[in-house]
Amino acid sequence: MGTGTTGPTERNEIDEPLKILTLTAPGDLTIGTHTVSFVIGTGAGEIPLPGAGTTEPATDYHILALVDPLNLIGENDDDDPGTSNNAAAFVGVYHVPGAGVYIHGSPASDDISVTVGRVRVEINGHTYVYQTDDVSNVVLRSHAGNDVIREESTSASLQVIGGRGDNELHWDSRGTLLDLPLSVASGLTGVAVIDLTGANPNQLRLDYSSVVDVSAEWLVPEDTLPSVEMRLQL
Repeated sequence: MGTGTTGPTERNEIDEPLKILTLTAPGDLTIGTHTVSFVIGTGAGEIPLPGAGTTEPATDYHILALVDPLNLIGENDDDDPGTSNNAAAFVGVYHVPGAGVYIHGSPASDDISVTVGRVRVEINGHTYVYQTDDVSNVVLRSHAGNDVIREESTSASLQVIGGRGDNELHWDSRGTLLDLPLSVASGLTGVAVIDLTGANPNQLRLDYSSVVDVSAEWLVPEDTLPSVEMRLQL
């Protein structure tokens, strides 16, 4: 396993290897679909993941699992080593006690929400709940697709990296201030729509640079930056 900058439908090359594991149980080596579980961590037989055993990159990346990346085992296909035939990108949520909650969306359009009280994460119908005092921060990478992200008054620090696509951020907090320049500085990128409607009036602070920075990374070519537009629903 490792981290990479390409998606699961592109050529997958590991930029930073995380762990090499060998399956030896006879049942895991038979033809068919198998489920194998591993513990997150740095011990023998465990897998260190970004933010949970190894350094968490500040960039948009995928966690990739590659099987037989050197094509040591002959296959009846024409794929090159490292292509999607033997590769998959992680989609879901992981957390180790006392550390952050890390969320990775899929290449398709995702529906993701993060909720206050206990840190509650819902991603495409799957729910994960963590105690607030056990969570240092929340990092969300929604990746490709037209994703919908809902922030519902979580007390934990939330970093959103939208990735490619026409992404929407729904700020469902009550009577709070969304400081866009500060949010961009702390890692809010790849968002085209911000919705601030809620039970109580919310406030937004922005400037031209923050609008460009939050939306232009994936959505706007550099030569059109003066005409960048973000749609705001207040």
